[in-house]
This record gives sequence, C-alpha cells and structure tokens, in this order.
Amino acid sequence: MAKKKQDKRLFEDDDILVRNNEQFLFTEVDGESVVMNVDSGNYFGMNSVSTDIWHMMESDLSFNDMITSILKSYEVDEETCRKDTRPAIARMILSKILVKKEST
Repeated sequence: MAKKKQDKRLFEDDDILVRNNEQFLFTEVDGESVVMNVDSGNYFGMNSVSTDIWHMMESDLSFNDMITSILKSYEVDEETCRKDTRPAIARMILSKILVKKEST
C-alpha cells in the first residue's frame, strides 16, 4: 500500500509526461530495449510493453492518454493496466527517463 502512495506522489493521471532525450541512448532488439544514461552509465532494461510506452512518448502524453493507448493495443482490463503500468512509469520518472512537463 505504501508503494502506491509513493508512486501517486510522483505523478498524477493527468500530468503530461515527456521523454528525457538529452541524457539517454535507446536501443531495441527483438521488441525489448535498453535505455542508458550517457552521463552516469546507468541503464534501464525494458520489456515489450515498456518499449511500446517509450515509442508512445515520441509525443508528450498524460498517464490517462497512455493507458487509453495501451488498452487499444493489449487485451487487458483498465484496472489491471493502470495497476501494472503505474510502477513502471514511476521507475522511469525516478530514473529520469521520463519527466513531468512543467506547466506554462
């Protein structure tokens, strides 16, 4: 339960998420991928769903819009999709692969 509260504080469903392209290199092999921080050498391995999310982030999306897109591509109910996707997005934010877009 504490993890959900921590994840919720990192981003809200309507926050716009943006890829951090400046510090990261991306490579994809057989539907899975690795994103590496060129400054630190830290990397983030991604399964096929996370890789699809990375590609979705070519344009800025809210978490809600991302969920809508995932639901169109995968046979999963919305509750499970949100529950499974939220921790992955939280890890990407903590790793600075994704950032929240500042309001203008």
